[in-house]
Amino acid sequence: MQAASTPAKLIGKQVLRTNSFHRPNPSLFNYPGLNTQPFFDNHDKFPFVKEFESNLDEIKQEYLNLKTAYGEKDDYVKQQNEHTLNKGGWRWMSFVSKGTLSNQEEFAKHCPVTSDLLLNKISQSGFKLMTGTPFSYTFFSVMQPGTSIDPHYGASNLKLRCHFPLYIPNEAYLRVADDPRPWKEGKMMIFDDSYEHEAANLSKDQERVLLLFDIWHPDLHADEIAQIQMMFKQVEDMIKFRQSKVKQ
Repeated sequence: MQAASTPAKLIGKQVLRTNSFHRPNPSLFNYPGLNTQPFFDNHDKFPFVKEFESNLDEIKQEYLNLKTAYGEKDDYVKQQNEHTLNKGGWRWMSFVSKGTLSNQEEFAKHCPVTSDLLLNKISQSGFKLMTGTPFSYTFFSVMQPGTSIDPHYGASNLKLRCHFPLYIPNEAYLRVADDPRPWKEGKMMIFDDSYEHEAANLSKDQERVLLLFDIWHPDLHADEIAQIQMMFKQVEDMIKFRQSKVKQ
């Protein structure tokens, strides 16, 4: 009998660790009535997936171009005494950070195909890149060998999270609810991160690299999205106002 492969062994271990029942449990904001499931595997309903997958080689090269331009820069900045879920090294090169577009000149220069996919192809397929909330992100995500992210729940069910894998060692996986899966290079994963999830790169010598981006949940209408963005903008303005008063 042939020995189980490394990914199969990893997944087997994760299955033993999962609970018998999972439900979404966003840590900050829950919007009732949205369709919920851990993974959204019917990619026929997400036409932008084919656009990304058909441009794999270009996106991989653009990532390398941006990595060279970034040098030692890292957009994942931890504040002193900040609690973090990850152990090891996790590097970000951000396109959207806390709901705000960032590094647009660098992406336009070094990642024109990737930028077009994010800014145009997603919306042309009837979806919308998530901005305007403090928990919406888009970035090249680099997990160093031996890095893990502990089980946790995403901040909100307003979004679906997309992983587009670029460089994937065998010993890397993502678990959402009770479903652990290895990433596959060039194959999109779409999931609801308001379910408990965790990730790890257990390779000893290879980075795990993917393009991570958030889209608004497809059940939300345009007017709902606008109202939600307005709400978070009002909260942000109130916080800034209170902070300004404290400094006086």
